[in-house]
Amino acid sequence: MRTISNVWEKLYVNLGQIDPKYPLRNKVVRRTMGPSGYKRQAETIIEELDPQDSALEIGCGFGGLALEILKLIRMKYTVVDNNPMLMQTKKYLGDKVEYIEAKKIETLQDRKYGLFISNSCLSETPSEYRKYILENIIKNCQRLFIIDRNDIIISKPEIFFMNIEEWIEKYFTIKKSYLKKNQTMYIGKRKKA
Repeated sequence: MRTISNVWEKLYVNLGQIDPKYPLRNKVVRRTMGPSGYKRQAETIIEELDPQDSALEIGCGFGGLALEILKLIRMKYTVVDNNPMLMQTKKYLGDKVEYIEAKKIETLQDRKYGLFISNSCLSETPSEYRKYILENIIKNCQRLFIIDRNDIIISKPEIFFMNIEEWIEKYFTIKKSYLKKNQTMYIGKRKKA
């Protein structure tokens, strides 16, 4: 299953090293993963969490959001991304989290998590990978925090349709907020069976 879009393959070529102390000095991080809202997002995310919960973050980037969450609450935290990014993330997060390479996402299919997190990742992944996550991973989580684009990204030859709402409404009662013209934040709790 393809886990990297053409957009990210091109960016990974230019990624280089990320300085864990100053991630914004890296032009790819600055352009694609600017951490300006991570602290605010972390505060929103932990409102209903406790240390017994576990979190799964798909598309963790360099680990900025994970680090902000873990500053506020100690919990079991798993991050997923492609290998080039995970090598950088390990420098930033060290042993604070469990690392899963994106192409091994199937190993998470039967795991249960208290919280599913995706900060724009579902918007930027090939449709087969996104569909696998939505059909097999999210349903095993109790809550979710997703920031998603609600427009279309065209990256020749890929076209990403951004509406994931119909998928997450199958399993979750959601509240949504519009962050920017093209971004929606979903916060949800698992529906009772």
